[in-house]
Amino acid sequence: MGWQLGPTASDLIPDILDYFLRQSTRNDVFVNALTGVGYIREACYLERLPKAVQDAAWKQYMELSRRYFKRLDLSLLTTFEAFDLMPPETLARFAHLPDIQAIYRNYHRFKDTTVENATREVNGVPVFRTILEGGFSLGSPEEIRRAADGMARQIRQFAPARRPAFLHLSLTNWFVDMQVLVEVEKALGADYVAVRADHLPALYSEAKKRR
Repeated sequence: MGWQLGPTASDLIPDILDYFLRQSTRNDVFVNALTGVGYIREACYLERLPKAVQDAAWKQYMELSRRYFKRLDLSLLTTFEAFDLMPPETLARFAHLPDIQAIYRNYHRFKDTTVENATREVNGVPVFRTILEGGFSLGSPEEIRRAADGMARQIRQFAPARRPAFLHLSLTNWFVDMQVLVEVEKALGADYVAVRADHLPALYSEAKKRR
């Protein structure tokens, strides 16, 4: 499980952040959200500033983002916008953060997501789009089973025929009961393995070397 973390939590709620870091297990990893030092919509960030000062503002934002990225020893980040909505130069900025391992497209699947573009690279950094639609209403055991079956069906739909294949599954936190993840793994069987968000790019890179 990758848990999104707003980097300024280290300034604003350090005791709470410390609690979650101490309670985390070997199955948990923290991911920079959304997208750098502050929660932004990348496609329209700074658009109300005069063009003449936008470049300097971006440089300031990225310098702060680098500082917090290193402070919290982060290597992954999530984005708000679909990549096709985000200007290429904006995505490239984030792909140059120090020691970045991967970028994850956030929240839910966009209509233009395909098997072929669910995984790509920007400046050598793996970029994974989520292949799950959001909006599962959970509560009863029957709802959990139905949601798990739906998620498993989408995973199979977007899994490339050539293996190993690598997929990003984003869970909309206010819709997903953790029990549904257990049911998804049961529904998928042994051909699919859940891995941490930092293990996924490492496995992807290793597979790429062997092809």
